[in-house]
Amino acid sequence: MGVEISDELRSLCRHSPWYAEYQFRGEAEEAQWESVAAITDQGGHLVSNRTHGFDYYGSVEAYARGVSNAEAVIEALEEEDEHQLHWGYGPAETFIYNPKHEPIRRVVADIEGALHAYPYLNEERASEIEWEEHHPNDHECHAEEGCSCEVTSHECLDQVEGLAYGGAVGLESKEFECPVCLTGLPIETKELERVRRGVAERFHDDLKAAGQITVMDIVKGQDV
Repeated sequence: MGVEISDELRSLCRHSPWYAEYQFRGEAEEAQWESVAAITDQGGHLVSNRTHGFDYYGSVEAYARGVSNAEAVIEALEEEDEHQLHWGYGPAETFIYNPKHEPIRRVVADIEGALHAYPYLNEERASEIEWEEHHPNDHECHAEEGCSCEVTSHECLDQVEGLAYGGAVGLESKEFECPVCLTGLPIETKELERVRRGVAERFHDDLKAAGQITVMDIVKGQDV
C-alpha cells in the first residue's frame, strides 16, 4: 500500500500548478512514513522555508513575515523532533510531517492554529528582518518615507561639525563628505560659519564642564 496523503494536501495539489502528489509521496517514502501532510497558513497556502537565500519579488514586509515564520516553525519542530524523523521538507522547501506521529501532529496543530489566528508567528523578529532589508549598511535607507533611522533623519552639516570637533577634518576646505549618507557637500561661506560656530560652542561646553572660564563666557556675560 502506498503513502497516504492528507485530504488537505491532496486538495491543494489538485488545484495547484506548482505541486503534485507524487512529489510529497516520494519524500514520505524516503522518510519511511505511512502518511504525509503539510503545514498551511491562514490562507490555506503551504508554509515554506524557501524565502531563505532566494531572491524575492513581493514586498519586503511579506518577505520578512515569511522568513520569521519559517524560523519559528523550524524552532518548534526541532524542539519536539531534533533529528527530523517525523518532519522535513517537501517541494519548494515546504514543511511536511508525519501526521500519524502524535507529538509532531500536536506541534503542527499549534503552529497552524497560531497562523490561522494571526499571520505572524514572531512579529518582533519580522520587524528586525524588515529593518535589515531596508538598511543593508550604515549608509543606505530603502524604507518608505518617515523612517526614523539616522540616514533619513540626520543633518549633513551636523555630521561635518562632529568630524571637525573630533579633529577628523579641518575647515579649510569648502567641500566635505557626510559620514552618514556619503554625500559630497559643497559648503557655502554661511554654512561654513555655522559649522565653525558649532565647533566653538562644543569646545566652550567642554571647558565650562571642566570649570574653566572661556572667551565666549566673557563675551556673552554668562555666569560661571
